[in-house]
Amino acid sequence: MRPVRANTDRGPVCRKCYVTPPRQCGVCGEHRPIVVRAGDGKPDTCERCYRNLGDCVTCGRHRDGSVLDGRFYCATCYPGTQSPCAICGHTKRVKANWPLGPVCATCRQRRGRAPAPCGHCGTTRVLVGRDDRGTDICGPCAGHPSLDFTCRRCGHPGDIYADGCCTRCVVAERLAELFDRGDGTVAPRLQPLLKVLKSANPWSVLNWLRRNTSTLLAEFAARPDALTHATLDALPQDQVTRFTRATLVVAGVLPDRHEQFAQLRLWADNTLRELPPRQQRILRPFAEWDVLRAARRRTARGRYTENAAAGDRAEIRAAIMFLTWLDDHDLQLHDVTSAHLERWLELHPTRAKALRAFLCWTHARHLTVKLTTTSPGRWLPSQFLTDDEHYQQLRRCLTERPCPWTYASPAPSSGSTHCRAPASSNSPVASSTATASTPTSRSPSTRYCCHHR
Repeated sequence: MRPVRANTDRGPVCRKCYVTPPRQCGVCGEHRPIVVRAGDGKPDTCERCYRNLGDCVTCGRHRDGSVLDGRFYCATCYPGTQSPCAICGHTKRVKANWPLGPVCATCRQRRGRAPAPCGHCGTTRVLVGRDDRGTDICGPCAGHPSLDFTCRRCGHPGDIYADGCCTRCVVAERLAELFDRGDGTVAPRLQPLLKVLKSANPWSVLNWLRRNTSTLLAEFAARPDALTHATLDALPQDQVTRFTRATLVVAGVLPDRHEQFAQLRLWADNTLRELPPRQQRILRPFAEWDVLRAARRRTARGRYTENAAAGDRAEIRAAIMFLTWLDDHDLQLHDVTSAHLERWLELHPTRAKALRAFLCWTHARHLTVKLTTTSPGRWLPSQFLTDDEHYQQLRRCLTERPCPWTYASPAPSSGSTHCRAPASSNSPVASSTATASTPTSRSPSTRYCCHHR
């Protein structure tokens, strides 16, 4: 039982499970949950605009923070009280003052999660004190009985999270509230999931529940029969949905399936649904009978990997980009020539391999003629400077006036200026090929010159 935050269509909802409906923010104009209502001449403000954002003077990042002595600091760099840590010895911000001395946040967390036997009484507790001999002791032995860090429910030493309870007790309480059907019981179908979550790392479960997973699990607890792969497919395929699905499969609540192929099919349906009808008439058969068909065969053989799915998505994306480019230039697919293909590849040189599958498919169905394009050459280095030749080149560049290397404008893909040796030069480097970073548009005699860099 918890205080009711709001009455929704699904019934009363507590503050933890309540999600503020989004409205248009009067500052940024985006639809987000409003944290400050309009009033006193100020518009509705979302959480992002309500925070005190600024450029931190320490790290330089634009983050939430506060001002101290006229200087803005983010929450991480805010200069709190700093002192040498009594455990690690590093000068850091003080997180706690224990009997052994000031302790930083890292050492407090590490020691709080790893209780050890006390050097005096031998009881396993969080060691927060130190005697005259340098032995770590617990809080009661150090004269502070309240610093025993023992869970008030299960008696586990250390790992205290909230209200004097350890992380496992907090996780058990929150899971019981989430899976409660209203009568203090859990649906039989969700009991395996509850068992898996209780046996997992409690810190991981707490971080998992901080996301929108709590709302999602509460909905499944209210309607356990609606918990299927199709229900999860209808949700946004973000990280929360993927982790929730994987956990349900591990717990045995949902049957196992080949997730890479299922996600590819779901992505293809959602992507093609947003295209114009004239593009869907071409891309749906290509995606279904060429890309997905081949992926289904590889899945049956157990050879469909995440990289294979990424390659199939790239093929569909390249086909969409190519058809969109044709529409922008008022071209029909049957009128495409090799010259058009060359123009498109100049704009998207990295999509050549991904587009090949679509062009082969259209040619096999007589939608396009046979299109050919020149393959870009690979200008790899074949000759290299020796140390003596390198030093000789640098010596000439630094000492001779005018510089023996003529100025050459940088290639479009390079941000540096270069110098080119004259063709008649007797330097042993005049006929050497370019280095590995030399663009293909430069001649083989192009060389970096430190005088013009």
